[in-house]
Amino acid sequence: MFALLILIVFGLLMAFFAVQNSLGVPVTIANFQFSSVPLYIVAIASLLTGVLISFLISLVNGVSSSLTIRGKDVALRKANETVDALRMKTHDLELENERLKGEAKTMPVVYSTKEQEETKEEVASQPSVWERIKRNLSQPRVTPEARI
Repeated sequence: MFALLILIVFGLLMAFFAVQNSLGVPVTIANFQFSSVPLYIVAIASLLTGVLISFLISLVNGVSSSLTIRGKDVALRKANETVDALRMKTHDLELENERLKGEAKTMPVVYSTKEQEETKEEVASQPSVWERIKRNLSQPRVTPEARI
């Protein structure tokens, strides 16, 4: 209903414009000469040409946006498939990890090589964090003035 009212008002304005501007004007398009075209037709044709060009630009913009959105949808779908595959792989690795933990509880730890035994001894011979802190706090500090 509102659109009908707008069209009626627009039609009345166009009729008023046509009555006021009925003077004939010469129009040349390319090599074609039109001698007595009413001025309101020239104005309305110009308006309609502008509307048509705006519509075409809007149409091209809409198609471009649709293609961009489609590309983003495809990229999003691929990313979701990758996430799903990684979740499945994580789940499989968690299951394998639990299985291996269960096997480790039943099997004794055996250091089979000399290198592994040396690594174990090195770790055991390193001081703990608290021992290093106590040692650092018990050493006297040298101030910059004492160095001179």
